[in-house]
Amino acid sequence: RPTMVSASGKETLTYYTVLATFAGSHHRHDANNDDQLRCYSLLSVRIGTGRKHQIRIHLTSVGRPVVADALYSPEQAQLDYQWCSRMFLHCWRVALVDVAGQDFAAEAAVSDDLDMAL
Repeated sequence: RPTMVSASGKETLTYYTVLATFAGSHHRHDANNDDQLRCYSLLSVRIGTGRKHQIRIHLTSVGRPVVADALYSPEQAQLDYQWCSRMFLHCWRVALVDVAGQDFAAEAAVSDDLDMAL
């Protein structure tokens, strides 16, 4: 069941920077069912809180859902699957303090399938 942004919900913080924008050749339908060219943004996102689906919910709430997100943007996801085989969400870096109080960070390069979609 999708979650949504609500004034009565728990406070969450999501910070993002636009790294690049793309005018896609993939279309979406607006509220009037008119075809419109879809614009895409590649973002760097940092969360200030850790709520379930936080990034997906926040981006959808501002009209910029994650590519191929079948839960929060099912109609658009069907179009996205034509060129991106899965949800375009990648955790590049995670950093935390471990149980011994030591800083820990792990990084992972973008996978080949998402790199090809770019």
